[in-house]
Amino acid sequence: MSLQSAAFDPLKVFSRRDQVYTSSNRLGPNGDFERIVDEDVVVTTCANILGTKRGRRLMDCSFGTDLVKYCFRPLDEVTIDDIREEIINSIGMQEERAEINKIEISKTIDNGLAIKILLSISGVPKSLHFVVSPDAFAVIA
Repeated sequence: MSLQSAAFDPLKVFSRRDQVYTSSNRLGPNGDFERIVDEDVVVTTCANILGTKRGRRLMDCSFGTDLVKYCFRPLDEVTIDDIREEIINSIGMQEERAEINKIEISKTIDNGLAIKILLSISGVPKSLHFVVSPDAFAVIA
């Protein structure tokens, strides 16, 4: 078989025994990076999308969100709808495996936003919690 006839399948590169996996930036008990498996990979990808300021990623200026701009705005229905639209569009454009079921938004003490997203990934319910502050993002998976 020649290289030209072999089709590239990215899932075969990152899958083993019907598991999709990646490495996280957290260290496991043995000192190695933890392996994230299956649905948690999609949750991690969503956290990366939401935790990246749009325009910061080289060669892909549309990756990420502009959630920081909502930090000092009043949390009224218009702002909440804008935040929801930003999240739905960003995740929908970059991570098609995730289906957003519900988004809860509240203010933090430092004029930031506390956001909880309920997702379905292949029918499995998952949640993603993160905080957008005027200074930085914090993701709590």
